[in-house]
Amino acid sequence: MKPNQLITALHIARMADVPLLVMGSPGQGKSQIIQAYCDHVGAIMDEFRAPMTDALDLGLPHIESGIQKRARLDWWPEPNDPPHIVFLDELLQGTQMTMNALSELILDRRIGGRKGMHLRPGDWVCAASNLASDRAGTFELPSHLKNRFCTVTLETEWEDVKAHWESRGAFKITSVDPWEHDKTHPYIMAFLRNHPNLLFTFAPDEDVVSFATPRSWEMLARLLPGILQIGTGDFSREMICGTIGDKAGLPFAAFCASADIPDVMLVFERPESAPIPTKLDTRYLYVYSAIFALEKVKKGKAFMTYLQRVIEADREFGVSAFLSAHKRYFDSATYKRVVDSPLAEAGSMLQQFMAQNQILIS
Repeated sequence: MKPNQLITALHIARMADVPLLVMGSPGQGKSQIIQAYCDHVGAIMDEFRAPMTDALDLGLPHIESGIQKRARLDWWPEPNDPPHIVFLDELLQGTQMTMNALSELILDRRIGGRKGMHLRPGDWVCAASNLASDRAGTFELPSHLKNRFCTVTLETEWEDVKAHWESRGAFKITSVDPWEHDKTHPYIMAFLRNHPNLLFTFAPDEDVVSFATPRSWEMLARLLPGILQIGTGDFSREMICGTIGDKAGLPFAAFCASADIPDVMLVFERPESAPIPTKLDTRYLYVYSAIFALEKVKKGKAFMTYLQRVIEADREFGVSAFLSAHKRYFDSATYKRVVDSPLAEAGSMLQQFMAQNQILIS
């Protein structure tokens, strides 16, 4: 199941009040997708990590008026709270005792028996876990729990992750200068565009410390501004490989060392004559650097003028670049103008550009 399909599966299962178990290899973004879904529907996510959860964490038993009861959990939904989604992360890495303790929550939506704590209508339980073949220290899920979950497996493909990154601004970094960040993101996008097989290099039979996943690529995006400021020698190679592993890191480090693009500001200062690189890797890196620089420069008319020249040189690439910019700076579902969108300055040029180049936004 692809990431966009998982969002739909989460919603269908929640509406039907069926617990969903998402299986997948480490680093694919299972937790991230579930958190994004919670944010989208305005739900509060209560996260339990099964390996760190003890049976007593689900309400310490105590005696009250001669009756054994469980202490109320501090996160348990209050009557007027928004919907809660109880997320049991790394479920199969929990012990059998922990999984049995969680079974009442999964099966009956309660803790502490008939008179204990009950989830409200609209609250929901879901879970995620690594696969047994991933050597992630998983245990066998008891059969009675297997029979109560709708279980799906998350698959990772470059086009899905690329669309996700472009639409949500996954590389928005507040701890470094935004301009440095804008020069970083296209390096990763340009590299993975031509090497999609290196997006995910995890292999359970390989005894390695680091490997590439969508999550580790995002980690690298946060590190890369500082790495590239130091240079592209042994230090950068070690830092890159220490984040995404040698299989993806060595060729990516070589790509960074060989990347030589013109000054991106020429797109905004001289759009009629700014260079359009002939080499595809360099063109991708240059144009997408301009897309991300647009957020700071805010010269939408100049950018659209340059992009028209790009389309005349390579229509397929130019249209793809426009759609990426549109997705980043507009709500593509409704074409609602973002108030501070750097493309807002282009005004009617956008409509003329789309009509001239026969571009439709679905």
